[in-house]
Amino acid sequence: MAYERILGIATCASALWIITALAPVGSTEPEVTVPHLVICDLKGTRYFAWLDKVEADGSATYMTPSGLYGELSKDGVMGREGVLEGDCGGKTVKELIDSGQARFLSD
Repeated sequence: MAYERILGIATCASALWIITALAPVGSTEPEVTVPHLVICDLKGTRYFAWLDKVEADGSATYMTPSGLYGELSKDGVMGREGVLEGDCGGKTVKELIDSGQARFLSD
């Protein structure tokens, strides 16, 4: 149990470090076009999926501290696999923002 908690904290810390490294220096507005955090409900459980990586084509991968994943297509649509098959699957980034399910570090 303690190991899982430490692993979850380390995963979140790693994600925040990567996001901070990607942030433009001196910018007041985030230039990231993908959310840093996506909040999805799946089978009665709420998951917080942190941005893990952004590919050159603009697609992105999200991970929860428990190891579940989700993907954002290069067209800005959340995939229907992994944790995102819940109430996030098939939504655009704009729909996630409007529903309060997408967050940026500036929030």
